[in-house]
Amino acid sequence: MIPDTQVHPNLENLASECRSRLAQQRQLLAATSTTLDSVGEGGATLALKIIKICDRNIGAVEGYGMPPLHCQSEESGLLNHVLFLMHREVGLEFPCPAVSCTSNEHYFTYMQMNAIFVPLSETGFLLHMPDFYHELGHHLYDHAMAASLPPIMAGINRATRAIDDYYRGLEITKRRHTTPRRREPT
Repeated sequence: MIPDTQVHPNLENLASECRSRLAQQRQLLAATSTTLDSVGEGGATLALKIIKICDRNIGAVEGYGMPPLHCQSEESGLLNHVLFLMHREVGLEFPCPAVSCTSNEHYFTYMQMNAIFVPLSETGFLLHMPDFYHELGHHLYDHAMAASLPPIMAGINRATRAIDDYYRGLEITKRRHTTPRRREPT
């Protein structure tokens, strides 16, 4: 079900994550079956909740883990290669995300499976790169929030403050130019 050989190391990371998640769900379902036999009717509600959780988790693997592994194209291969080289060169401290060109309309990232989804029609030219880097930024931000990249968070905070200050200054200037002047009583 999950391919063993992958062209890109970031796809092998995703395949390993998918295998691990599916194994966890199998174990949980097996434990639920055993518990249900011993608890009887009172455990049916709990078992149903566990089955629903497993279904949701298996659905995440099927919907967001499998497409990057099974739907590889030349375009997604190129993006996976570019992302892997960039990840290695920068030395990011988290697993490299996998890229899949299976999105039907927009870029998005699915953090739980460490995957970035790109519309297939967007890969033929370089104008898509800002959107691609934006999605990678979600991974950077998420891992920075986990305190693994404090210097990047400090830079993000400085940039955000500078942007806020700039627009606040524009707003003040605009008010000065558009506020009616008061006339002195004569």
